[in-house]
Amino acid sequence: MTYTELNHRVHERLKTVSLSQSGQVIVFTWAIAEATFWFIAPDFIIGLLVVIAPASWLILVRASLFGSLVGGLLSYGLNLLYPEWMAQILHSTPFVQQSMIEFVDGVYTKHGHAGVLFQAFSFMQFKIWTQAAVKFDFNAFVYFSFVMISRSIRFGASAWLAKIIGSRIEKFLKDHIVLFSILYTLTFIGLLVMLEGRS
Repeated sequence: MTYTELNHRVHERLKTVSLSQSGQVIVFTWAIAEATFWFIAPDFIIGLLVVIAPASWLILVRASLFGSLVGGLLSYGLNLLYPEWMAQILHSTPFVQQSMIEFVDGVYTKHGHAGVLFQAFSFMQFKIWTQAAVKFDFNAFVYFSFVMISRSIRFGASAWLAKIIGSRIEKFLKDHIVLFSILYTLTFIGLLVMLEGRS
């Protein structure tokens, strides 16, 4: 198999996944995991799949939001029932720093429920904000309403950008999807280290 044949085959397979129910399940599951114990935001997988299949952008945004809600509700409930256990999970999650927890506490202290709107733009993990919301005894309906507004804007914007980029580099992606996927992953991890690895 030649380099070109390999890339065309991988591209076609990923495009099929992106446009199928499998892509939605992957994004949905990823969002649940990120809301509870995983440390890489759904934007990573949304961006990769949408760049490959721009037409999938809206349905994958919906899947990520639904997964965020389900995972967030699970995290909220577990923090109510088992706060010490969930605190251990949070502190053992990569890229979670005590300074981030203190920052979120400060935002909630200053802005109350309205502070939740900063969540999606803080580059701090969803689970930090949820645990703090339980600690501050926030109303669950109001909390998740604001969370969904915040995350809708971010996921929508990042997916729309990926859609535009994907539409413009379709030929390149088809010929070099393996290289692109590697560079995309390394770049995302690098950004993650810079944005969330600060103490």
